Amino acid sequence: LRLSAGDPIKYHPDTLEYKVSVPYSIDTVTIFAKEGVFANTFSGAGFKRLNVGENTFEIVVTAESGIHTETYTVKVYRQSPDVTDATLKNLTLNSGAIPLKFQPSILKYRVEVEGEVSEIEIDCEANPGTTVSNAGVHTLDYGENVFTVTVKAEDFETQYTITVYRLRNDATLKYLVIAPVELTPPFDPDITQYTAKFPFSNTANVPYSVSSISMDFDVNDSLAELWTNPELERPGTKQLNVGENVFGIGVSAEDKRCYRAYWIRITREAPPVTTGLDEAGAPAAVQVYTANGRLYVNSPATEHINIYSVTGKLLYSFYKPAGAFTSPFTVHPSPVLIVKSSSGWSEKLVVSGY
Repeated sequence: LRLSAGDPIKYHPDTLEYKVSVPYSIDTVTIFAKEGVFANTFSGAGFKRLNVGENTFEIVVTAESGIHTETYTVKVYRQSPDVTDATLKNLTLNSGAIPLKFQPSILKYRVEVEGEVSEIEIDCEANPGTTVSNAGVHTLDYGENVFTVTVKAEDFETQYTITVYRLRNDATLKYLVIAPVELTPPFDPDITQYTAKFPFSNTANVPYSVSSISMDFDVNDSLAELWTNPELERPGTKQLNVGENVFGIGVSAEDKRCYRAYWIRITREAPPVTTGLDEAGAPAAVQVYTANGRLYVNSPATEHINIYSVTGKLLYSFYKPAGAFTSPFTVHPSPVLIVKSSSGWSEKLVVSGY
């Protein structure tokens, strides 16, 4: 149960009588009612004309049975012309810069402002013989700010409630963690450009053996959002290519006007390559290892490679060109294998994954 003018009714189903006062300038009122149970019916609501003085209206609610009824009485007192009008002639925000469709009989307003708006000025034009309190400049916090402007006449007062919602403009990340690498510089919400390196390494790259990373991050403000652009990242596992890998993270603030993009560059080293000679001019050492389901063999010669179990059983045999070579490798039940080449070298292979 509510009225189109006057102070809001504090409705309760068990309260059967309500009184409202309106200024002389209000000569009509609309009573809005809604049944409490779907099958109920009611009569007496709607548009009403007001005489000076007390106007009594009855809202009759009939139960589904059609037998039981309940009557709510609304008394609207319209002031006489010689009583000071305790309403505002006009109300504006920030000298009209913030739109507000003001009407003297409407007592509640809600507006939304951008995050960059840190204060609001409530300007009031009062009727003669009234005083107004709580107008002027007010500081805005993020979120809802509720201000009540009170207009007082000699024997009557009216309160206007203005709710100003200040949108948040925080488009930062709360944290950013990438494993197994570390960020340079260390993460700071206001720093948007990063590189990454392997911990305790003297180089700015990550070794070839690191083929993937895990990214974990979240927005600082719960009402901000991560960009949905498919070229930008969500938390999870990311594969690394050889060379530079660029990962982007985008954040949009609640106000949808403030945006920030974070960029992380990770350079993965190429597979180790041998020239066949070390720095002293002697034959270079042979490299044999497994990583991420692949076998890597780096030797100077073009040759055949045989892989045996420790008991001497031949398991794999293949031809490789000079230099670095890689191929898919199925993990053998034994963690240790023997690799022999047609050029005469032999190496013990410790299989990764055990």
